[in-house]
Parts: sequence; C-alpha cells; structure tokens
Amino acid sequence: MKPTTVLDNLQDVRKDLANLREGLKKIRQELTDNFANVEPSNQYGTKMWAFLKKATALLEDLVDGVNAAESTFSEVAQFYGEDEKTTTSSEFYGIFKTFITSYRVSIGTCEADLSLFPLMCL
Repeated sequence: MKPTTVLDNLQDVRKDLANLREGLKKIRQELTDNFANVEPSNQYGTKMWAFLKKATALLEDLVDGVNAAESTFSEVAQFYGEDEKTTTSSEFYGIFKTFITSYRVSIGTCEADLSLFPLMCL
C-alpha cells in the first residue's frame, strides 16, 4: 500500500483498505486450517496468531480513520458547495490547496503594498 497524502483519492484508500481486509481474512483462514490448536512449542503458530490479533486491532483503527476522513471530506465539500459524490477528494483538495496558496500570496502582496497604497487593501 502506498503512503497516503492529502491528494490521495478516498476511493483508492478504500480499495487499499479492502485489500488489507482480504489479506487478513486469508491469514485467519490459513491459521484456522493449519494452526487451530497451536502447541506452545510451535513458535510460528503462536507468533502468527499474535500477529493476527494485533493486525486486526490496527485494521479496525484504520477503518475508523478512513470513515472519519470520508465524513470530514463530505462535510467540507458540502460547506464549500461541492457535491462529494461527483467531486473526488483529490480534485477538491487540489483546488482548495491552489486557492489557499493564491490567497496567501495575495495577502502578502497586499501587505507589502500597504505602505504605498494604504486604502487599497481595506
């Protein structure tokens, strides 16, 4: 799974999450089939069951994070008058980043010109 950034599409993140779920499901099935009654002397089985338990908990945290990201994106898109169903998160945040950058440049220019044209920036 590639590292996520603000510009990653939430749909792609959701697909990666589904792949992780499927991978853990396969691991669980393999362990159930081959190591259901693991003996303490069997280091592999013991460690793999411990891994599965930890990975499952981490995946649940990740699911919560993805759900929070989707909810936040939906709220932000609606706030700015965008339809979150037709605008991808990467499109929206790309446009938003451009706007914020342009706004900051504009404010900086206005503040620099304030000494020359004091009424222009009011």
